[in-house]
Amino acid sequence: MQRQYALEIARTVFESGAGVSGQAWKDVEAPLLAAIEQSNFAGLRAPLYVVVEKILGKGEQLPDDWPTYGASGYEFLNLLNGLFVDSSNVTLINRVYNRWTDLDPLVGDLVYQK
Repeated sequence: MQRQYALEIARTVFESGAGVSGQAWKDVEAPLLAAIEQSNFAGLRAPLYVVVEKILGKGEQLPDDWPTYGASGYEFLNLLNGLFVDSSNVTLINRVYNRWTDLDPLVGDLVYQK
């Protein structure tokens, strides 16, 4: 998406007359696209603000070659939830969950059953 957007902006500028006279877009497009792909916006801000919905594992990072501004924030939300849940009450929470749903609160058992 970043690559295509950058290419379309370049084409708009080129076709507005700011390009080198005597050249056709078809002559400029391929080398420009190759330069965009080779750089993958390295050291540059990608033109669009794009975040991905990717739940990252512990210690996992988004690949460096993804021209994005980050993930949608599940890691932050997971940490934030820790402010609202007192982990010392896990036994009580599991007991209430078990009574309300009539299900075993152990995730492994629940996944196996389903």
